Amino acid sequence: MLTTLSEEITSLSEQVAAETHRLLRLIAEFDRLEGWKREAFASCAEWLAYSTHIDKMTAREKVRVARALVGLPATSAAMASGDLSFSQVRALTRVADAESEIELLGYAREMSAAALEKLVRSWRRPGPKDEAAAEAGRHASRCLSVFPDEDGSYFVPGATRPGRDRREIH
Repeated sequence: MLTTLSEEITSLSEQVAAETHRLLRLIAEFDRLEGWKREAFASCAEWLAYSTHIDKMTAREKVRVARALVGLPATSAAMASGDLSFSQVRALTRVADAESEIELLGYAREMSAAALEKLVRSWRRPGPKDEAAAEAGRHASRCLSVFPDEDGSYFVPGATRPGRDRREIH
């Protein structure tokens, strides 16, 4: 009985990884086509959080991973086949590029997600130029969106008050 349970859990986990890969491919395509703009959202992550009822941090991470997988074909294929979990792929996509993907993928196949996270954190420390470029990117992507609501108030995504799910401006 325990062997059967173990095998079923492992098999289902591989299926979940493969379906998560499918979800990430769809997110990447929706983002590429800017489908979120059609619904007046400021970003794909904002749309994903709202539409799938997940928190914004999780949504941002899924969009980041989805975008990264587009340029990491071997990692994408490994996840699609169920060989890598979302946790492993999330770690890999933080540092993997065309030159390091295969090497990192080799480590991922042999390590737990926690061990892989440690390896990735030490893999490449950003230098001052990397940090300056990241800060410039964050600065350039800032925005404020205000949307009219049916009752005449305005909805400001991300602005909340305790006990409220949105801030109203009259």
